[in-house]
Amino acid sequence: MDDPGEASIHYLCMDMKREFGRRLRRAMDDLDLTLDELAERVPIVGRSALGNYAAGSRWPENPETFLALSRALGVPAAYLACYDDDTSMTARERAVIERYRRTDRRGRDAIERTAADQPPHLLEAAGSDIESDDQQP
Repeated sequence: MDDPGEASIHYLCMDMKREFGRRLRRAMDDLDLTLDELAERVPIVGRSALGNYAAGSRWPENPETFLALSRALGVPAAYLACYDDDTSMTARERAVIERYRRTDRRGRDAIERTAADQPPHLLEAAGSDIESDDQQP
């Protein structure tokens, strides 16, 4: 690499591969998934390729791979691909929200009641500043 710009691009790509691997592993950990279990969920990607992705040594060539991984892990494809840094929710939290959106009115009411009925000490223990609707300021 004689061109300094080419070297910069090379190192940027290496950093993105490592970051992609870190994000992939984090999303897998959030769901307690092994590489084998992820491979079952994403049949278009081989187990070996997934291992390389998780190690940060390879980057998916096909955009469909990012989409398939994001669906299987419940994270935005833009986050996995290092285009978006929104990590405010875990994969489990995103999965609950997705289930909430897909359920009928009765299911949404039940989920909302369950969330509203959580004792304040549990919300505080989780580090949440969420207050119940029936609490006065």
